[in-house]
Amino acid sequence: MKPGEEVLVVGAGPIGLSVLQFAKIRGARTTVVDVNPRRLEFAKAEAGADAAVLADGGERKALDGAFPLVFDATGHAGSMGGAIQFAGHAGRLVLVGITGENVSFPDPIFHRREVTIFASRNSLPREFAAVLRLMEEGRVNTRPWVTHRTPMAHYIARFGEYTRPEAGMVKILVEVG
Repeated sequence: MKPGEEVLVVGAGPIGLSVLQFAKIRGARTTVVDVNPRRLEFAKAEAGADAAVLADGGERKALDGAFPLVFDATGHAGSMGGAIQFAGHAGRLVLVGITGENVSFPDPIFHRREVTIFASRNSLPREFAAVLRLMEEGRVNTRPWVTHRTPMAHYIARFGEYTRPEAGMVKILVEVG
Protein backbone atom coordinates (compact mmCIF):
# COMPACT_ATOMS: atom_id res chain seq x y z
CA MET A 1 0.00 0.00 0.00
CA LYS A 2 1.33 3.39 -0.97
CA PRO A 3 0.65 6.80 0.58
CA GLY A 4 -2.30 8.40 -1.17
CA GLU A 5 -3.50 5.09 -2.64
CA GLU A 6 -7.27 4.67 -2.83
CA VAL A 7 -8.31 1.74 -0.65
CA LEU A 8 -11.75 0.20 -0.23
CA VAL A 9 -12.63 -1.75 2.91
CA VAL A 10 -15.72 -3.93 2.62
CA GLY A 11 -17.17 -4.49 6.08
CA ALA A 12 -17.02 -2.05 9.00
CA GLY A 13 -16.83 -4.59 11.82
CA PRO A 14 -13.77 -4.99 14.05
CA ILE A 15 -11.65 -6.62 11.32
CA GLY A 16 -12.60 -3.95 8.78
CA LEU A 17 -11.92 -1.20 11.32
CA SER A 18 -8.46 -2.69 11.90
CA VAL A 19 -7.73 -2.74 8.17
CA LEU A 20 -9.03 0.81 7.90
CA GLN A 21 -6.81 2.12 10.69
CA PHE A 22 -3.67 0.45 9.33
CA ALA A 23 -4.42 1.76 5.84
CA LYS A 24 -4.74 5.27 7.31
CA ILE A 25 -1.41 4.88 9.13
CA ARG A 26 0.20 4.07 5.78
CA GLY A 27 -1.29 7.21 4.25
CA ALA A 28 -4.05 5.65 2.17
CA ARG A 29 -7.28 7.42 1.27
CA THR A 30 -9.98 5.10 2.56
CA THR A 31 -13.55 4.30 1.65
CA VAL A 32 -15.61 1.81 3.63
CA VAL A 33 -18.77 0.03 2.48
CA ASP A 34 -21.17 -1.83 4.76
CA VAL A 35 -24.83 -2.83 5.03
CA ASN A 36 -25.25 -1.10 8.38
CA PRO A 37 -25.48 2.73 8.39
CA ARG A 38 -24.51 2.91 12.08
CA ARG A 39 -21.30 1.00 11.38
CA LEU A 40 -20.52 3.40 8.55
CA GLU A 41 -21.00 6.40 10.83
CA PHE A 42 -18.74 4.76 13.39
CA ALA A 43 -16.05 4.05 10.76
CA LYS A 44 -15.95 7.72 9.79
CA ALA A 45 -16.13 9.14 13.31
CA GLU A 46 -13.90 6.70 15.17
CA ALA A 47 -11.60 5.11 12.55
CA GLY A 48 -11.14 8.07 10.23
CA ALA A 49 -12.64 6.67 7.03
CA ASP A 50 -12.52 9.33 4.32
CA ALA A 51 -15.78 8.10 2.80
CA ALA A 52 -18.52 5.67 3.77
CA VAL A 53 -21.00 4.07 1.38
CA LEU A 54 -24.09 2.03 2.16
CA ALA A 55 -23.86 -1.35 0.40
CA ASP A 56 -27.42 -1.26 -0.88
CA GLY A 57 -27.51 2.48 -1.53
CA GLY A 58 -27.41 4.31 -4.84
CA GLU A 59 -23.78 5.44 -4.38
CA ARG A 60 -22.50 1.85 -4.29
CA LYS A 61 -22.56 1.41 -8.07
CA ALA A 62 -19.97 4.20 -8.43
CA LEU A 63 -17.48 1.99 -6.55
CA ASP A 64 -17.37 -0.67 -9.27
CA GLY A 65 -13.90 -0.94 -10.76
CA ALA A 66 -12.74 2.15 -8.87
CA PHE A 67 -10.05 0.85 -6.49
CA PRO A 68 -6.51 -0.42 -6.95
CA LEU A 69 -6.72 -2.15 -3.54
CA VAL A 70 -9.80 -3.76 -1.99
CA PHE A 71 -10.00 -5.54 1.37
CA ASP A 72 -13.02 -7.70 2.17
CA ALA A 73 -13.33 -8.08 5.93
CA THR A 74 -16.84 -9.52 6.08
CA GLY A 75 -16.28 -13.25 6.36
CA HIS A 76 -19.39 -13.63 4.16
CA ALA A 77 -18.81 -15.82 1.09
CA GLY A 78 -21.15 -13.79 -1.12
CA SER A 79 -19.51 -10.51 -0.20
CA MET A 80 -16.03 -11.97 -0.57
CA GLY A 81 -16.75 -13.20 -4.10
CA GLY A 82 -18.57 -10.01 -5.03
CA ALA A 83 -15.81 -7.72 -3.76
CA ILE A 84 -13.85 -8.36 -6.95
CA GLN A 85 -16.27 -5.97 -8.70
CA PHE A 86 -14.69 -3.04 -6.83
CA ALA A 87 -11.15 -3.75 -8.02
CA GLY A 88 -9.88 -1.74 -10.96
CA HIS A 89 -7.62 -2.92 -13.77
CA ALA A 90 -4.62 -4.80 -12.32
CA GLY A 91 -6.20 -4.27 -8.90
CA ARG A 92 -5.65 -6.36 -5.80
CA LEU A 93 -8.33 -8.01 -3.69
CA VAL A 94 -7.32 -9.09 -0.19
CA LEU A 95 -9.65 -11.45 1.66
CA VAL A 96 -9.19 -10.78 5.35
CA GLY A 97 -12.40 -12.31 6.66
CA ILE A 98 -12.70 -16.09 6.88
CA THR A 99 -15.66 -18.26 5.90
CA GLY A 100 -16.34 -21.98 6.00
CA GLU A 101 -18.09 -21.75 2.64
CA ASN A 102 -16.69 -21.82 -0.88
CA VAL A 103 -16.00 -18.41 -2.37
CA SER A 104 -16.48 -17.91 -6.11
CA PHE A 105 -15.64 -15.01 -8.39
CA PRO A 106 -17.11 -13.88 -11.71
CA ASP A 107 -14.46 -15.00 -14.19
CA PRO A 108 -15.12 -12.22 -16.75
CA ILE A 109 -14.25 -9.54 -14.18
CA PHE A 110 -11.28 -11.54 -12.86
CA HIS A 111 -9.75 -11.96 -16.32
CA ARG A 112 -10.76 -8.67 -17.93
CA ARG A 113 -9.40 -6.60 -15.06
CA GLU A 114 -6.45 -8.93 -14.34
CA VAL A 115 -7.17 -8.83 -10.61
CA THR A 116 -4.78 -10.47 -8.16
CA ILE A 117 -6.44 -12.14 -5.18
CA PHE A 118 -4.70 -12.55 -1.84
CA ALA A 119 -5.68 -14.24 1.39
CA SER A 120 -4.56 -12.82 4.71
CA ARG A 121 -4.78 -14.89 7.84
CA ASN A 122 -1.48 -15.72 9.48
CA SER A 123 0.74 -13.23 11.23
CA LEU A 124 4.25 -13.52 12.56
CA PRO A 125 5.49 -12.46 16.01
CA ARG A 126 7.12 -9.32 14.57
CA GLU A 127 3.75 -8.23 13.15
CA PHE A 128 2.05 -8.66 16.53
CA ALA A 129 4.85 -6.61 18.11
CA ALA A 130 4.32 -3.86 15.51
CA VAL A 131 0.56 -3.79 16.20
CA LEU A 132 1.11 -3.58 19.95
CA ARG A 133 3.64 -0.77 19.48
CA LEU A 134 1.16 1.22 17.38
CA MET A 135 -1.49 0.73 20.06
CA GLU A 136 0.90 1.81 22.81
CA GLU A 137 1.80 4.90 20.78
CA GLY A 138 -1.89 5.73 20.42
CA ARG A 139 -1.79 5.50 16.63
CA VAL A 140 -4.29 2.62 16.71
CA ASN A 141 -7.10 3.13 19.19
CA THR A 142 -9.44 0.20 19.75
CA ARG A 143 -11.14 1.62 22.86
CA PRO A 144 -14.12 3.11 20.98
CA TRP A 145 -14.81 -0.31 19.48
CA VAL A 146 -16.15 -1.61 22.80
CA THR A 147 -19.68 -0.34 22.43
CA HIS A 148 -21.31 -2.84 24.79
CA ARG A 149 -20.39 -4.51 28.06
CA THR A 150 -22.07 -7.36 29.89
CA PRO A 151 -21.33 -9.58 32.86
CA MET A 152 -20.63 -13.19 31.91
CA ALA A 153 -23.81 -14.26 33.74
CA HIS A 154 -25.97 -12.23 31.29
CA TYR A 155 -24.02 -12.83 28.08
CA ILE A 156 -26.00 -15.80 26.72
CA ALA A 157 -29.39 -14.27 27.52
CA ARG A 158 -28.49 -10.94 25.88
CA PHE A 159 -26.51 -12.22 22.89
CA GLY A 160 -29.42 -12.05 20.43
CA GLU A 161 -30.21 -8.52 21.52
CA TYR A 162 -26.61 -7.39 20.90
CA THR A 163 -26.41 -8.86 17.41
CA ARG A 164 -29.37 -6.93 16.00
CA PRO A 165 -28.13 -4.10 13.73
CA GLU A 166 -30.16 -1.49 15.61
CA ALA A 167 -28.17 -2.29 18.78
CA GLY A 168 -25.16 -0.59 17.19
CA MET A 169 -22.71 -3.12 18.58
CA VAL A 170 -19.19 -3.05 17.24
CA LYS A 171 -17.50 -5.13 19.92
CA ILE A 172 -18.80 -6.51 23.22
CA LEU A 173 -16.67 -6.85 26.32
CA VAL A 174 -17.70 -9.75 28.50
CA GLU A 175 -16.75 -9.07 32.11
CA VAL A 176 -15.58 -12.15 33.95
CA GLY A 177 -15.55 -12.30 37.72
